[in-house]
Amino acid sequence: MYSTATVKDKSLFKEELSKSISTNKFDKVYYEIQDELESFKGFSKFNPDIAFMDNSIPVIDDAKSGIEDRESGIEELKNQVTFIKPLLKEMVLSNLLCGVRIFANEVFKNLGNTFRVDLDTKLYQTVVIELCEKQGYRWSEDEKQMWSFAVLNVVNEIFNGALNFESCRDNCGRICVIANVKQDGKEDNTDLLDICERISVFVKKYLKLSPYIGVSEVHIGNKFLAKSYNEALQALKDSILSAGNNIVRYENINTTEKNLTGIFAIEQKRRLLMATRMNNINEVNRIIHSVFEDIRHSDISIDYIVIKCSEIASTCFEFLAETDRDIKSVFGDDFYILKEIMKRKTIEEMEELIKEIFLKAMSTGYSKAEICFSKAVTDAQKYIEENYSNPNLKIDQIAKSVYVGRSYLCVLFKKEMGKTINNFITEIRMNKAKKLIEEGHDNVSDISVMVGYADANYFGKCFKKTFGITPGRYIEEISCLKKFG
Repeated sequence: MYSTATVKDKSLFKEELSKSISTNKFDKVYYEIQDELESFKGFSKFNPDIAFMDNSIPVIDDAKSGIEDRESGIEELKNQVTFIKPLLKEMVLSNLLCGVRIFANEVFKNLGNTFRVDLDTKLYQTVVIELCEKQGYRWSEDEKQMWSFAVLNVVNEIFNGALNFESCRDNCGRICVIANVKQDGKEDNTDLLDICERISVFVKKYLKLSPYIGVSEVHIGNKFLAKSYNEALQALKDSILSAGNNIVRYENINTTEKNLTGIFAIEQKRRLLMATRMNNINEVNRIIHSVFEDIRHSDISIDYIVIKCSEIASTCFEFLAETDRDIKSVFGDDFYILKEIMKRKTIEEMEELIKEIFLKAMSTGYSKAEICFSKAVTDAQKYIEENYSNPNLKIDQIAKSVYVGRSYLCVLFKKEMGKTINNFITEIRMNKAKKLIEEGHDNVSDISVMVGYADANYFGKCFKKTFGITPGRYIEEISCLKKFG
C-alpha cells in the first residue's frame, strides 16, 4: 500500500528504526538512504509516501513541522486523524454523488468497507434535502451553516436504527442521504418516505424551517450513485415548485421535467467553475450560452428555467466563497438572485443577467477586510498569555476555557491569526524569554521554567530557531551592552 524511505545518518538512529519499523507492514518498496545529501536524490527517484528521518541532520535541520515536541506531535496526530476521518468520508461521498472518484479502485474498495451503506450488493435510494429561508429574511453564510448542521443532526437521529445509511452535504450545502432499501422501498417494515415525512414534520415544528425533499429511484451498484443523486436533485426542484408537496419522488415527476437532468449537467458545472477560477471570461460566456441554447431547445416551464438560472448563478457564488467573499460584498445588500431573475421577461435577458453576474464577480477586486477576531480566538489568546508559563499547557484545556471544540478552535485560530495555536504559544514564550534576559535574568534553566519549558535544552533550541542566537549567547551580549554601553 505504501512505499517508505529512511534517512539514516546516525548508527543509533538506524538501530532504533530497525527495531521500530516492520517492513512487512508495507506493500511497496522499502529502501534506505544512508546520508542526508543522498536523501534529496532518493526522494526524487523513488517518490516515497512516507519518509522517516531525524530532523536534526544537517540539511533537514531547519525544516519546520509545527510540532513542539514528540508528545505534542503524537497527541496532535491522533486528534487530526480523529478530526479528519469523518471529513474524509464526507468528502468521498460528496464527490461520488457528483460523479467524481478521487481514489483508485483498490483504495476505494477498502474505503467503501467503512461505509454503513452497501452500494454494491444491496438496493439503495438517495435523498436530497434543501432548507428554505424564512420569507423576507436572508441567511448569512454562518447562519446557513448552522441550520444545515442542525438539520443534518436531526436527519442522522431519525435515520439511525431505521435503515443502513450514510449522510453528507454536497457542494451547495444540501443534505444528502444514501440509504439501503428493498424493492418496494421498505426494509424492516420501515418506509423511506415515512422517514422523510418525520424529518419534515420535526424540522417544521421545532426548527420553524421549510425543508424540501427529493427522493431518487431505486438503484444497485456504486456506478449509479451520481445518477441517483441527480434524480433526487431533480425531484427536489420539483418539490420546490410544487405547492403543498415538499416531498417528491423522482418516479412521480413527468417526462419533460426528467429531461432537465441533461441541462447544466455536472460536467458543465465543473467546466464553468474552472473557467471562473482561471478568470477566462470568454470560456465562461461560451459555457453559459451553451446552457441557454439547451434551455431554448427544450420544452420546459418558466419555473424550471428560473431554477436552472439559479443553479448556474450558484456556481458563481461557490467561486466567491472560495475567494473569501460573500454575495453582499460584491452585489450589495439588496441583491437576491431569484428576485433578479424574475425581473427578466425573456430567456435572452436571463442569459445576459447570468453573464453579468459572473463578470462582476470575476472583475471585482477584493482585499481582506480589517481583521476582526472572534470572541473564541480573542479569549484563547488571553488564556495563553495568562498561562504560557505552565509547561503542561495543552490545546484541549485552552479550548475548554473558551467553550468550543478543540478541532474547531484550531481551524478558527489558524484562519484568523494566520498561525497555529502551538506556534502562537511558542511565539509568546520566546518573546517573554527575550524580555526576561533583557531585564537581567541570566540563568537559562530558570528562564526556561519561567516561560513554560521543563527541558532547558529544548528551550535553547526554540530560542535559537526564533532569534538566530542561543539564549546563553544573548545573555552574554546583553551583559556586555550593560557593562560597556
